[in-house]
Amino acid sequence: MADLDRSIANLGDKIDELAVQVSALTDTVTRVERSIEQMAEDTKELRALVQSQHEVAQTQAENIRSLSASVAQTIALAQQQQATVDRLLAKN
Repeated sequence: MADLDRSIANLGDKIDELAVQVSALTDTVTRVERSIEQMAEDTKELRALVQSQHEVAQTQAENIRSLSASVAQTIALAQQQQATVDRLLAKN
């Protein structure tokens, strides 16, 4: 009977050890799940930021193209004015 009692006690100890290990594993899984959720949220925020920066870059590119066209027009007008000034000076 003593052997049976000892075996039962050992089995109880093993069950207790297993319960502690399961608890630790559960805590670890919970932390991993929270980390994954945080990474997913961070990824969503990062994607939104990248999209926003892409839109800003496109707008800036459009503004640069428009400004380049304006500068080209300004240069053309300045050349026309210079030609007009040159003709007027040549007549005088």
